[in-house]
Amino acid sequence: MSNNVPISHYQAAKIIEQAANEERIYHYNGGQVYIRLYLGNSALLIIDHTQEEIHASLHDGHDYFKACAGYNESYSARCSQIDFEELLCKPVSGGKAQADYEVAEFELLKSRGQLF
Repeated sequence: MSNNVPISHYQAAKIIEQAANEERIYHYNGGQVYIRLYLGNSALLIIDHTQEEIHASLHDGHDYFKACAGYNESYSARCSQIDFEELLCKPVSGGKAQADYEVAEFELLKSRGQLF
């Protein structure tokens, strides 16, 4: 897997919402979300939604998580108040048909275990 891959708006929204619910968000600046991929490891997932095409990248977050210990509680709490599906999935360049396609694509990948 490349270190910087495009993901759908719907995938990004669902990954961010799940991370917020599990207190794995360490930073959010309105355009980039820093997420601990899984509790107990040092993989840092950055989702960048500053452009129309959303990108996700993986990094070694060992030093980052040491420096930002405890940040996940406040950032996750704040992000859990944001409707990322609403924020990221509208307006989508292809309108409702594109959003519906992304939902279907997300559900298919989820059923195959092919999500992050």
